[in-house]
Parts: sequence; structure tokens; C-alpha cells
Amino acid sequence: MILIGKTGLRAKGIQFNDSTIYRKEKTGEFPKHVLVGNKRAWPEHEIDAYIESLIAKRDATAEAA
Repeated sequence: MILIGKTGLRAKGIQFNDSTIYRKEKTGEFPKHVLVGNKRAWPEHEIDAYIESLIAKRDATAEAA
């Protein structure tokens, strides 16, 4: 399993600030982080699935229009 930090999120185009990430994690809109020492990291496969869900939502909206 590969874990990515904030730099990895940015590399994947996710530019949320810390409070937005916290709020989205709390509501289940974004994968929850794991602590590695005192640093937050996210399983890369969960971030990839999150991005894929955004694309699917976009495509579903486009098809409905």
C-alpha cells in the first residue's frame, strides 16, 4: 500500500486547504487520513477512487443534460 501526503494530493490536483480536508473527511466526502508519526497521509488507492468518483459524477451530470 502506498501512502501519500499533502504534496502527493497536490500532485493529483487536490488543492484543498487543511480545514476543507478535515470537514470533508468528517462528512465522509473525502478519504480519511492515517497518522504516520505526526504526519497525515492518505492511501493512494483511496484518493484515486475519490478522483474517479468525481469524474463519474461529472459524466453522469453531462449525460442527464
